[in-house]
Amino acid sequence: MARSGSEFLPLLPRRNARLDSFLKRNTERALYERIRTYEPCVVVSDVINKVYMYAVLSDERVYLAEYPPRALTAAVSFGRVRDIELVNDLPDFLSAKDRERCQHIRITYVPEKPAEKEPDWPQRGKKAGLPPVAPPARRASHCPIKTHNLKGYPADRRWKEEELRPPLKTTRSASCPDPETLGLLRTPHLPHPPHPPHLPHPPQPPSSPGEEGLKTAESRQVTRRISSILTRLLRRERATADEEREVELHLYAVCQTSTLYLHLQSSWNSFIIKSTLLLDPLYRRRSTAPSDSIRLSTLILQTLAIMFRETEVEAARSSLLFAKKGALISRLLLALICDPDGEKHSRGSASDSEQLQALLSEYLDAACSLLFELLLMGFETSRCFQGDNFVSVCWILRVLQPHPNLLPFIRHQARQLVQVLSDQQGSILGPVQSVLLFQRCRLLLACLQHSNQLGQHLQTHFREEFRYFVTPSSTEEKLQPHYPIYGPTLRLVQCIQTLIQRR
Repeated sequence: MARSGSEFLPLLPRRNARLDSFLKRNTERALYERIRTYEPCVVVSDVINKVYMYAVLSDERVYLAEYPPRALTAAVSFGRVRDIELVNDLPDFLSAKDRERCQHIRITYVPEKPAEKEPDWPQRGKKAGLPPVAPPARRASHCPIKTHNLKGYPADRRWKEEELRPPLKTTRSASCPDPETLGLLRTPHLPHPPHPPHLPHPPQPPSSPGEEGLKTAESRQVTRRISSILTRLLRRERATADEEREVELHLYAVCQTSTLYLHLQSSWNSFIIKSTLLLDPLYRRRSTAPSDSIRLSTLILQTLAIMFRETEVEAARSSLLFAKKGALISRLLLALICDPDGEKHSRGSASDSEQLQALLSEYLDAACSLLFELLLMGFETSRCFQGDNFVSVCWILRVLQPHPNLLPFIRHQARQLVQVLSDQQGSILGPVQSVLLFQRCRLLLACLQHSNQLGQHLQTHFREEFRYFVTPSSTEEKLQPHYPIYGPTLRLVQCIQTLIQRR
């Protein structure tokens, strides 16, 4: 490798032949090919207490492998992650040498919920008298069926009969009363006790068959209503009891040149961006088939943005971008900035001008996405290697500062952010627009945090707009809560508003 890139060798993962061979033998090919990196570390969680293991990162999950490798366990899905951060502490269980160079990474996430069985009262369309039988696929994973059979009796059938037995428990909590007391479960018909001989039988009023049918229908309707009410109450109680309980996974990387935190942040960002974009049907079609549009320059920027997001572990990328003090990345930064008002003054028909403006808007969106990836690279590497890495967020913004169109470019990105969040029509953003909102927020936050010139420019031109429109509440109205990018975007907007109020 050329000497110009040798100072960045700590950024490249070291291959472990034994672990690599184990992963290749014991994982599917699709998973093995998408493993981004792995690194030994001390693991602490709610079930693991200070165990030396391998942390293995794929596109979607964090896995843990024993040391030496014997088993691979899925620990955290990136879809359940709420935060990944470095903790500034000195773990007392490490030796003095390891304690000083340790990187303590805390992953906060929501654990997976176990499968739940259906309630045991009759539902609409099911026969009353016995609780519904759940198919074998609905069993919770922690309750396996015993496979040994009784003589001539299949295990599957035995399980169903056990499920069909009426519960022996006669007391219930106040929030879930006994169904029998509410007439939800039918009991076997028992003969009435004989009347005492000294009391005459009470006269029974005659009833017609029509009245009996009406009473039966009304009774069934009441039963269904009570069953529906109890179902809703139980679901609400379960939702309250199973509030998203956050747990933590602690990884202590004892190597001074560890890249584990960098790759965790990169993998998480890539996951929430990709999983949000895939919610959009148009994006799914474009990502699986060639496009006849999106101009060549726009397509190049989009390709580069994906390249930066997906190849951070490749040695060629680091050596190429950081060679000659970042000459290539400097040219790339200066080339992607353009004048957002350039096409407004172009000659031609109104339809041609409108088409050019739409293409320019698409290009500016792609430029924002690429700049976001570059800033993210600078942010993550500077957090891990403050002294060894010059490609930081401040360096990137200093390279861009002399560009004559930098301020109009940043104004356009800020204007688009305000326009989206100040829209009072109540329209919800789609997945692609949500990702772009997230990227714009990160770009503008970097300007406020790391550039006095850009921060002052935004303060001068957008102070009131940022104060009243770029708020967490307005962001909540625009984003779908189930989007993976929902929580990180709210945190970015909160940081932007805090910085604007301080200035």
